[in-house]
Amino acid sequence: MIWFGIYSVLPFFTLFVKVGLHQPQSASIILYLILILATGIFAYPFALLGRRIGEIKAFSVGLLAFALAALLGLLAPSLSPSLLPSIAFFAGFGYASTAVYSFSLLTKMVPLNDIGQASGVQAFISTGFSPIAAFFSGWLIGIFGFGAMFVVLALTTLSALVLLNTQKIDFIQPAVETVSA
Repeated sequence: MIWFGIYSVLPFFTLFVKVGLHQPQSASIILYLILILATGIFAYPFALLGRRIGEIKAFSVGLLAFALAALLGLLAPSLSPSLLPSIAFFAGFGYASTAVYSFSLLTKMVPLNDIGQASGVQAFISTGFSPIAAFFSGWLIGIFGFGAMFVVLALTTLSALVLLNTQKIDFIQPAVETVSA
């Protein structure tokens, strides 16, 4: 679900900055770079945070930040251009949690013998639906403007946050090998 929202924004991000915010092409590339660098910078701290407070709580912090960044993206046309790098950095902070925990949690919910198949399904869902998300978001942008892509991202992120915190997740205990002497 979260990936649908992400792929609703990514194909149009630089176009949004250039056309929707009337910034030069170089600014759109710099903002995208800030988002990606922030994702990389915060990935390891999110992993550490997960060890300290639990993965679901840490993932929830990131999803909440990502949803707020989506809402700030919706407001970006009315904000000062000097705030855009901060919004991109904040979005990268939230996106880092998705990069860290989407696969990590999957490996704890699927038996070891099925992890290859489950990983394939996750990869298909996370990337296979990207053209559909882009088409859908592009269609909405044509009707409602660029803000529609941020609405899709906010809705999918908040939906993922609610599901993560309301559904019982059965974690599988890792198999322990016993060695006999």
